[in-house]
Amino acid sequence: MVEGKVQVDGVAANGGEVVFTVDGKTSSGKIQDDGTYRVIDVPLGSAAVTVTAPTIPQGGAATPPTKDMPGSTGVTKPVAIPAKYATAATSGKTTTVVAGTNKYDIDLSAK
Repeated sequence: MVEGKVQVDGVAANGGEVVFTVDGKTSSGKIQDDGTYRVIDVPLGSAAVTVTAPTIPQGGAATPPTKDMPGSTGVTKPVAIPAKYATAATSGKTTTVVAGTNKYDIDLSAK
């Protein structure tokens, strides 16, 4: 398992997906409202890491995440995830996955 937090220029991402690819096998997990993610059953070894933006429904805009806590003000503005992090060829993100729980925080830059 790999878990951590995704940030873009120091701001927690609040949607999208993190994908680990090891020897052609992929495992993925959703980014939560607070930027945290958890990916279970990641193959062991050197992993290419990609981060994708929230999916945009056909004919519509991306649905911003909602805050489910009592007293919440409702929806939050989605944090933009640069497109270069969506493919292994351009993300530049890698990590080595070992047995047990792995912590891997992902810092992205919009620059």
